Amino acid sequence: KEFYIYTEEGKQFLKDLFSQANIEAYVRVLPPYPEQINNESIDYVVAINAAFELMATPYQGKPADIEGIITETHKKLKNNGSFIVQGLTSNDIDLFRMHVCDAIKKKKLSFEEDYEFLGSLEGPFSFAGMGYWARWEKKK
Repeated sequence: KEFYIYTEEGKQFLKDLFSQANIEAYVRVLPPYPEQINNESIDYVVAINAAFELMATPYQGKPADIEGIITETHKKLKNNGSFIVQGLTSNDIDLFRMHVCDAIKKKKLSFEEDYEFLGSLEGPFSFAGMGYWARWEKKK
């Protein structure tokens, strides 16, 4: 874990691995969203434990720009691309969902929540070994 989070070689290895699968993962530092990613170029963004971390004590003393992250994610995704977020509790997901709904209204984003995805992941620790999940899909 330390290798992948704290060393440049480890970070680069993960970037290369995820880029081959058109996946962008938020790793530790939020924001900024990586500027080197072209708009409408990726299929999936997966944010592991982001629901809690975005709303908890700010990382490095800086508050996360949740609306900005949601808006930038929308720009980076291809049409029909997905933004998947994970939280430790259902409350984490519910709070994050409120931020997504606010961003959709304020910024006129074309995200739609995939309730079938949520329904297939009932209960705690049900998918990928941890927590609760939600998925939004970018529509045309």
